[in-house]
Amino acid sequence: MFSNLKAQPPKNLALASGIALGIGIAAYASVEQMKEGLEQNATEWFLANHPEENLFRLKIRNISGTKLSDLSNVSCMLYTVFTFNKSDRKLKEKFVLLSFHSHGWVNDEGVNFEKVTYHLVSKPEWEEFIKIWIETISPVSFDLTKGIPEFQKCNEKKYIENNPNYIRIINNVDGVKSVDYYEQINNITDFQIAQLRMTGKTIELRKIDPYTDLYENTLLIPLSKVDGDTYMRSERKLDFLDSYVVGNEKTICLFKMNDLRLIQLDLDMINYVQEIFD
Repeated sequence: MFSNLKAQPPKNLALASGIALGIGIAAYASVEQMKEGLEQNATEWFLANHPEENLFRLKIRNISGTKLSDLSNVSCMLYTVFTFNKSDRKLKEKFVLLSFHSHGWVNDEGVNFEKVTYHLVSKPEWEEFIKIWIETISPVSFDLTKGIPEFQKCNEKKYIENNPNYIRIINNVDGVKSVDYYEQINNITDFQIAQLRMTGKTIELRKIDPYTDLYENTLLIPLSKVDGDTYMRSERKLDFLDSYVVGNEKTICLFKMNDLRLIQLDLDMINYVQEIFD
């Protein structure tokens, strides 16, 4: 669930409790202690930058299973932030806090929080990111406000050239070419952006079966299989991070314009955030 992310060091990073910027790794006896230190620093950032929130819960989500010696390779961490109404303790809003770690944020001498930056992502911002990505990766053009097409595989004889209800997927992986044909069988309008899932081969819709109360995935749009060095860039930018969306069917990246860095996002992480906002 880790991502290979890079970001520029912050100009002004508020450390409310006065924690030293260098904390020796040796001081941490376990990943659990490191987790507590990272959560505390993220909490301090949130307190300093969002004084309007008086009741919230912040928790790191993607550090379990990682060795202390491997943390230097981690360049993004994911936190969930749930805010509550102080009067009745009811959930008010969900956020995802991303911490971007530039090279050298942790080494044998300790942790340097000056090399860690944070961005709080709201549900509308996240949905805009997913929309731009679907526009970029999809082999067909459609208006998400009017629904999303559902395709199923068909044979070549049924395929109709230049008909928007049919698509031909030409794959070229390591010099091996293949062709698949698909027919649109439905246009799904009753869905939320957060219900979409990315598998690396398709865009799918995750919904609860009303008869079994179990989740089921519906194939929506098949994706072309390309080699890892082939990328597509979005035509429009993601405003809240001033970034283009770049990648292929297996990788979603952000190309940040302010520091000209390519930020790679893991598909498992993408789908995990989708579940949070679902």
